[in-house]
Amino acid sequence: MQGILPPAFTTPQQLLDFIYEVAAGNVVGASLIKKFGSNPSVSTKATVWDHGGLYSYPSAATQMTLSSTDVNDTNGGTGAWTVKLYGLNSEWKDTSETISLSGQTPILTVNSYIRVFRMEVITAGATGGAIGNIFAGTGTVTSGTPAQVYARVTDGNNQSLMALYTVPADKYAFIGEYYANTGKSGEAIIDSMFRLDGGSGDKVFQNKRKIYLYENTFRFNNNYPFFLPPKTDIEIRAATVSVSTPISAGFDIILLDANSPLVQG
Repeated sequence: MQGILPPAFTTPQQLLDFIYEVAAGNVVGASLIKKFGSNPSVSTKATVWDHGGLYSYPSAATQMTLSSTDVNDTNGGTGAWTVKLYGLNSEWKDTSETISLSGQTPILTVNSYIRVFRMEVITAGATGGAIGNIFAGTGTVTSGTPAQVYARVTDGNNQSLMALYTVPADKYAFIGEYYANTGKSGEAIIDSMFRLDGGSGDKVFQNKRKIYLYENTFRFNNNYPFFLPPKTDIEIRAATVSVSTPISAGFDIILLDANSPLVQG
């Protein structure tokens, strides 16, 4: 990281204008990633994602299985037909593939993944989407649910809701904006967690900002954004003070190519 500087913004509007230009494809060597997640019932500390609990990361690149809890989520059925999985390969670079579902029967991916951070329904039958919950994971699959879950599409959403992301090996990143929201009667602690270099060696998650919310929404624009090196894990976690509470959270990431003129050496 020594000698590398992110773009600097003196006002929130300058940052917002830059994000708009990147989203429109007008900035060479830059792209926008919007990550958002939801956890319908948080009590003890958990990652803000739709499967619940603290997220567990693969320790090595591995093939995943995709399956549904409903037999009608199958190619040609009334539910979801195909699902696209997004993540990073063994070289920590972007990879994705589209899988044809077969109900509760697990279908093995072609690619191996060291990280998974998004899954979405691409095509579906008469119902217009998934009927059951669709999973990407590893281990024994029981009634469509794998022993270890890495991504989930919950019935009705047609895509995963995961407030986590890992910077690819050939990119740098900065977070310009992030937010969190609690449901009614909800008091929560929101933690922004970063882990450098994918947890290799003695690297651990560090809390870079702690927010306390009560029936409210927090939104933060960084005039001088968090600037993150390749293979950084990013995750939003939450814990409630007294009762189980629905939590949503997300962040905007600008990815910069390693050779981009925006990455100043």
